[in-house]
Amino acid sequence: FGLTPACLITQLVGRQLRIYREFLEADGSIRKLAPVVMNYLRTNYLPWLNGDDKIICSVDPAGFQRAQTHESTCVDELRTAGFVKVLPGPILWEKRKKSVEDLLTKTFGEGPALLIDAGECPILVDGFSGGYRYPEQALEFEPSKVRPIKNKWSHPHDALQYVAAGAMQLREQYGLPIPIPR
Repeated sequence: FGLTPACLITQLVGRQLRIYREFLEADGSIRKLAPVVMNYLRTNYLPWLNGDDKIICSVDPAGFQRAQTHESTCVDELRTAGFVKVLPGPILWEKRKKSVEDLLTKTFGEGPALLIDAGECPILVDGFSGGYRYPEQALEFEPSKVRPIKNKWSHPHDALQYVAAGAMQLREQYGLPIPIPR
């Protein structure tokens, strides 16, 4: 959310999280980004839109807070765009970070637990290549208070953290396998 909202189109297949596409609205809002993402889904993944439980948004819990200038929330904007099932992700950064670390350090069958379409997710991939990083003075902070620098790479990586944590919650809730529409 905020003025640089980011979104990832992902799919949980067993224990593997697949990231198909990233969306980033630079100097914009969720009101501009949400319809773009929904139109992309309608164009490319129409079977996913049949039923309320096929598309699940795992979002920053701050998106449920009302704005000071009006009574709506970022989640209201998502619902207006057509997203039905919107769930809050974990508030604690450490839990979100661990969800991504778990995916990066595990395998699923013969492959990695995290797959990213590099052609469709260039900012996310660049972030893994060094753009998403801690400040140079990280050693001067208390270890529990060190956070990555907020920059153009942090927004898709924040989205990845919410998706990874949400996917792990869904896997625990529904068990395996989760039916995947073709």
